[in-house]
Amino acid sequence: MELRDVEICLGIQFPELFHTINNSGMMDYLRHSREWIEDKIANDMNYVW
Repeated sequence: MELRDVEICLGIQFPELFHTINNSGMMDYLRHSREWIEDKIANDMNYVW
């Protein structure tokens, strides 16, 4: 779900800064389950080692 979709569903408007942050990819982890994130962190740590 895109940030604009959330705004429409909730009937609100986020500040433009939220959209800038979202468009930069910094909030992409919110689209995944906790398990996916934990696996990603574990895999990234294994790659570093």
